[in-house]
Order: sequence, then structure tokens, then C-alpha cells
Amino acid sequence: MRKLFPTNSWLKLIVILQLLTINTLAIQSQSLKTTFIGNFKLIKTTGNLVTIRSDEAWINLNVYQDDLVRVRISKDSIIESISEAVIQTPLKSFVKVVNEPSQVSLYTEALHVVVQKFPIRILFFTLNGQMLNRDFDDLGVFWQGDEVTCTKSLFKDEKFMGLGEKGRDVNRRGNSYSNTNFESAHYVPSSDPLYSSFPVFVSVHDKLTYGVFLDNTHKTMFNMGASTNDEYYSFTATNGILDYYFFGSQGLNKIIEKYSWLTGRMSMPPLWLLGNQQSRWSYYPETSVLNVATNFRERKIPADAIYLDIDYMEHFKVFTWSPVNFPNPKETIDKLKKLNFHTITIVDPGVKVEKNYFVYEEMLRNDLFIKYPTGKIYTPTVWPGLCHFPDFTMAKTRELWGSYHSALIDKGVEGFWNDMNEPAAWGNSVPEVLQCNYDGNPTSFKKARNVFAFNMARATFEGTRKLLNGNRTFILSRSGYSGIQRYAAMWSGDTESSDDYLFMVVRQMLSMGVSGMPYMGFDTPGFSGNPSANQFLRWLAVAAYSPILRNHHCIGTNLTEPWAYGEDTESAARKIIEQRYKLIPYIYSTFYAATQTGRPICRMLPLEFTFDEKVYSRDYQHQYLFGDNIMVSPVSTDQKFAKVYFPAGTWYKIDSDVKFTGPVEAIVEAPRHSIPVFVKESGIIPMQSLIQSTNEAPSDTLELFVYYGSKSNTFNYYEDDGKTYQYETGSFYKRQISYIPENNTIEISEKIGSLSSKFKKIKFVLCYFPSIKEILLHGNKVNISELGTTKQTLVIDFKDKKFSIQLN
Repeated sequence: MRKLFPTNSWLKLIVILQLLTINTLAIQSQSLKTTFIGNFKLIKTTGNLVTIRSDEAWINLNVYQDDLVRVRISKDSIIESISEAVIQTPLKSFVKVVNEPSQVSLYTEALHVVVQKFPIRILFFTLNGQMLNRDFDDLGVFWQGDEVTCTKSLFKDEKFMGLGEKGRDVNRRGNSYSNTNFESAHYVPSSDPLYSSFPVFVSVHDKLTYGVFLDNTHKTMFNMGASTNDEYYSFTATNGILDYYFFGSQGLNKIIEKYSWLTGRMSMPPLWLLGNQQSRWSYYPETSVLNVATNFRERKIPADAIYLDIDYMEHFKVFTWSPVNFPNPKETIDKLKKLNFHTITIVDPGVKVEKNYFVYEEMLRNDLFIKYPTGKIYTPTVWPGLCHFPDFTMAKTRELWGSYHSALIDKGVEGFWNDMNEPAAWGNSVPEVLQCNYDGNPTSFKKARNVFAFNMARATFEGTRKLLNGNRTFILSRSGYSGIQRYAAMWSGDTESSDDYLFMVVRQMLSMGVSGMPYMGFDTPGFSGNPSANQFLRWLAVAAYSPILRNHHCIGTNLTEPWAYGEDTESAARKIIEQRYKLIPYIYSTFYAATQTGRPICRMLPLEFTFDEKVYSRDYQHQYLFGDNIMVSPVSTDQKFAKVYFPAGTWYKIDSDVKFTGPVEAIVEAPRHSIPVFVKESGIIPMQSLIQSTNEAPSDTLELFVYYGSKSNTFNYYEDDGKTYQYETGSFYKRQISYIPENNTIEISEKIGSLSSKFKKIKFVLCYFPSIKEILLHGNKVNISELGTTKQTLVIDFKDKKFSIQLN
């Protein structure tokens, strides 16, 4: 029989296989090779751009503001690219560039940037020579295959905050984190990654502050001194260039302001979004929804919004209505409107593969779905069954998707809840080999995944703003990327009803605030499980002092409406919610401040007390400021007393006559029906009369609580119509309220804006002031009234002209 392979053929085959193996190993070795940035070669200045060439890389430096410098580093020449996050361009240039033998010195009006030459290392200083940040000498910037890493030296006392909704301690030092948007059902505090990617952080060391934003939508990793012997920290992008913005502002709030300038700020939400929101997976059929709304009104529990989860749809198909569960959606929503309820519906990204389904057919016809590189459309399984995902990187997709919301808006829907938008699919492993079009610049899903939810929210915002006839839209998103604050609020996803999760969502909310997302909330009382009455009240009490007060819970669990726990709990819940409604003037003004400065609604204590080491303690990391003047201390279910830290100054317990002078640690009562809440000295709190929904008008008197203190304080009071975008063209009412202890006066500035206030009178409530013998308004005495031993009041007309009252 003839041999299939002669002996010499076998030998040839073996040699070929060996050569192939050696070649493969060589390629792998090359891809894993570490390439360092190398030494300086040349420098060039073109307009406001400084370019430095090293042995292995190109470095571009731009000045966006005097204390904001952009650094881009690539192994190839750098081409301008579009960023989803950044909406600004460089406003400044380096005022001086000095090319010295061992370094290049670049100066702005606020920073001194040094580029050491041998090897290339970048350092940032204040103009008076204080070092803010420097590349780690031993590593600097390097590549391993397509992955690029920047290493930075760690300062002994350095602390980091930010990086988005991560669940660990708010001080990120000592841990590592990754960003790749991921459906995270049943996650725990150590779970990582989670739903969203916010690759931005702030740092505090040596009484200095700085911030870094790594603008790269590929998977990114942050090692904040974990397993590096406290020598360095690093940030890494798995692909693309190293593109980071360095914020040299002194003061964490200033960094947040500059970051939100760079990436955009939220717009004013509808006023009704500040009210109580009720949700569940799921309220159906339509009689169930109406029953819940009716219960709120009959029980006199304030509420403004109700959510419809996936069961309102026909077989979970987006932009449809179930003919069984909601046969008359417009009629149902009209009935809800008569009860002063606004309706929000869930919208998932998965489009069911089904002939004659209008969304599927039109998007297929227009070639708007995400594909494999071969051109075949990707088909995962989600709620409706086999689905396609829209390619939101295309303007045409976003425009069409936005227009589909008319199927909801025409029925009366006013808010839109983007869920499952990481995107999530059963099995939770969407292939990275998928391709997105990027308007004719195709790229892999590795780059597009982290901005899938961002672009879905953008499509929803832009489309619904057009469709709502001048009324404000609202989008709530589970996933996102830096800059999504321009389009949506966010919440912390699928949590559990426990104390550990309550504290975790507080940490997430505070960290998201530092990361540029001021409008962040969570499901109350946690998404899954069967919370006790006491747990329900603890979650509710914290949510009442958060941006979003939303009760949402999982199918197959006990009901969590306020009346589900009996009359005693219902009564306690009612009081908590009522306090929220009385505080709406304060909260709405705080939201306005966020649209102007980017500062979060809920602020971790380091934002205000940056150099007080106690505020970084694990014991006190959950305390936060709600707006400028209120401090909240969450407590666990069974705590009857809480250990609270009071930073420097005097703090007044909001519901009693107790006060504390800090810095001090103290034990305070924490009964089941309330949590410890305090007002800082010189605090200014505008409040209104109780209403059952924001559609109701409060009384004509604004109550202005002013707390005695030794420090001057100013509060920017704000009103608008609460419904439209007319505030963008000057239709608002704004006053500056100032308390000046030095001369014992309260001043209210002349109004700004074309709108008139809804209030006709102002009732000053003067809290904890030493005995006031007389009050003068324009030199004339006015009558005052006593309210117990700690409060005095006077009522005057709320005129538009500037005025002041003198306290004697």
C-alpha cells in the first residue's frame, strides 16, 4: 500500500509546525512586550497645542482653563477625535514655554507643568512650587500590546474619591477598580465592574487638591495604590490613546465645577420629579395602577409620579401597549392626571425580532442594528425573546429612536426609564467583537459598550424634548458614562433590602456626586427581599433627603407601599414624606445650583471639610450634606442611638432643641420614625406649606428658617414655572438671601428674572438667636412672635426690591 506521507514529508510537516509554533510565540511575546515612553526628542508649538516627541510616543498638551490641562499620549501621531463626554474646547494657551536641557517648563496662569526629558515624566505644580502630582519615576507611561498605563507617585497622606458608583469605601485608596458597563444583579459592595463607567477622581494630599478624568470609552482600570507598596497608583485603558484631563483647582468643589463645565451639567427637572415616586415590578392591570394612586390620595400621603414596569407592554415589545393589561392607556393616564399623578414608563433597548412589528421592521429596513464584523445582525435573548440592539452611535438611529416615544407621549407619558441598557442580555456576555457604525467610522463594541447607555439616553432626551411641546422631559438610566448628566438621572440598580445595602447606596450616591452626576438615587427600600417595617422607614428616611425619592420593589416579594406595614408605619412614613414636600423650595433651589455649578445635591463631607481627617473615617463616611445647609446621618434598622461626627461649627438638630459644637463626636437619638438630621450654623432653609402633590399650590407664604451662627452665609433662592424650558431664556425668579452675623442683618437681594414669585409673603423663622429685643425693616420696627424658647418669627410682604432686616 502506498504511504500517505513519505518519511521526508513527515519531517517537512514537523518542521513547518515547529516554525509556526515559534512564530506564534514570537508574535505573542511581541504583543506582551512592555514599551516605555522613552526619552525626549523634540518639541513643537502650533497655536494653542504643544507637541512633544519621545522615543516611542507623541505627547499633546492643551490648556482648557488656567487650572485645567489636557494630556494625550499615543504611540502614533494623534488625530483629533470626537468625545461623547467632553463638550468644551481649549480656551487658553500656555503663557510661557521654556525648553531647558533637562526639562520643558510650561506655565498657565495657575499651574506649572514640567515635562522631564530623560526619561519623559510629567509633573504638575502650583505656581508657588507645591507639587500636586507627578508620574512615578520607575514606570511613567508604558504599553503592553494595545493597553496603555499611566503610573503616578503616591503621597503618604493621599486620599481619592470618585470613580462613579463603586460600592466600596468612599476613599478609594488601597483598592483597584475596572470600568466596563455590566448588568450587576445581586451585586455586593465589593462587586466590580458595575452598571456604569465614570473614570474620574479627585485627590487630597498635603492640604492640596487635584483631579483626573481619563476620557477613554474602552475598558479602563484604576489601581489606587492596591498591592503597590504605597509607591504609586495607576490608570489604564485597554485600547485607544491615553487621554486625560488634569484639574489643578484648589478645592474639591472647584474641581467638580470645572469637570462639569468640561462634560456638561444637568438641566432643571420638572418640579414634580422632586416629589414622591411610586413604582413596582409591576403594577398591572390598569386597575391596579389606579388603585395605588387612589390609595395615596385617600390616605393623604403626598405623591407625584407612578411608574409602569415591563408588563405595560405587549409581550415586552418597546413602544407598545398590552391590549390585556392596558387596553385603554390614554384613558388610564388621564385618570392618573386627574389624581395629580405623572406617569413614567420603562423603555429597554432590546427590539424584538418579529415581522410586522413597526420598530423592528423600520430599523431593519434602515440598517440600524449592531452587527458582527461579517455584517450579520447580532441577536441576543432578552425580555421579548430574540432581539436586536439599536446602534446608538449613529445619529439616524438616535433620531428614529427618539421619535418612537410618541407612542408613549401621545398617551400622556411624561417620563422615561431606561433599563437593561449596559446593554444586558441573558447570559450577560455581549461579545466585544461586535461592530458599531459611529456614523461611517466603524469600530468594535470594545469602544462602544460603555457609551451604549449614554447614547440611548441622548436619543431619548433629544427625541422627547421635541415631542413634549415645550414641557421638560425626564430620563432615568441604570447605566451610563461621564457626561450622561446632560441627559439623564441615574439610580443604583438592583440592590437588596438590608442595612449593608442601604449604606452601600449612600456611598454610591455620594461618589457619583463627586464624579459629576448630581442627580442620583436608589430603589427604596432596596429592590429585592422582604424588608421589615423598620427597614422600610430607614430607607425612606434617607431617600427623603436624596435627589430621587422612589419606592421600587421586585416582583414576587411583599408589597412596600407605605400602608403595607400597618397604620403605625404608614403614619411615620407619611410624616417623612410630608417633610420632603415642605422642603421643596430648598430642594428645588439646590437643583438649580447643580445646573449652574455641577455641585451634587448630596455631598460627602470631604467636599466641605476637605482637610478634616475625621470625615474620611469609615465610621462617618455615610454622613452627608443635603444641599448647602442640612447634614444627614443614615442609621441601621435596629439602632436606637447613632454616633455622629460634627465638623467645626455649631449644628442644630432639625426636629428638637438639641445643638452640638464641633469638631466633636456625639451620641444622638435615632428613633424608628426618623434619622439624625441637622442644620449647620447660619443655615438658611426656605420651606412651604404642606401639599399633596406639586400640582397643588402651597399657601402664599414662604417660610424662611434662619439659624443663628458666627459665620456669614448666602443661599440662592430660585423658582421657575417647574414645567417648561422658558427658564433658559430668563423666565425665572431668583433672590440671594444672606445672613451676616457681623452686623446682625438678613439681606435679600433684588430679584433677577422675569417671573413673579408664587409667594406673596415671607415668614422669617429665626432659630436659636439670642434674645432679640427689636427687628427693624428699613429703620422701622416690625412685630415679632415667639415660637417656644428657640424660635421667633415675623411676617412681611415678599417684595421684589432689595431689602434687609436688622436684628437688635
